[in-house]
Amino acid sequence: MQPSANRVSVCRSLQTPATVIDAAAALGVSLRPEQPEDRPFIDRLYASTRIEELETSGLPKPMWGEFLALQAHAQWTHYNKAYRPHSDFWVIEQGGQLVGRLYLFANAKDIRIIDIALLPEARSRGIGGALLTALQRCAAEEGKVLSIHVEATNRALTLYTRLGFQRVSDHPPYQLMHWHPPALATPATGA
Repeated sequence: MQPSANRVSVCRSLQTPATVIDAAAALGVSLRPEQPEDRPFIDRLYASTRIEELETSGLPKPMWGEFLALQAHAQWTHYNKAYRPHSDFWVIEQGGQLVGRLYLFANAKDIRIIDIALLPEARSRGIGGALLTALQRCAAEEGKVLSIHVEATNRALTLYTRLGFQRVSDHPPYQLMHWHPPALATPATGA
């Protein structure tokens, strides 16, 4: 879906997303609004983020496909009910290929990363770091906290920590992490 024509992007500098992410653009990465026809990719992307977890779950392998399809649908339904139309739902492309998604929501004090996910073959190539750095720049320009809920076992936790995100609270199995622009004297709390 295209962002609503009567609203601005969560991050003003993301109104033209393909040109705002300089470091990511150098990697051949661009963003575009998620479209209904992207749904099969979104489901496949979701499944790729859960495989390691399923390998240790004890769930019989023949049941994985149905389980992942149900979970992907539940997550997609939740995100759409809870956040649309007041959010940005982007797909991440590299070299014309879909490689991930970036979902954002904002209020007066916070830019929330609802979800950022990359296919396994696109991980550890600088894409996530470049996008997060662009979001940090956006948050600093707008005087907002950048926040994300991260599973305590997520490998990307080290990336968030390296980029200056700090754990604010625990909501098992997630940790709420905030990044505060240097200009903000008082950290935001909660959420």
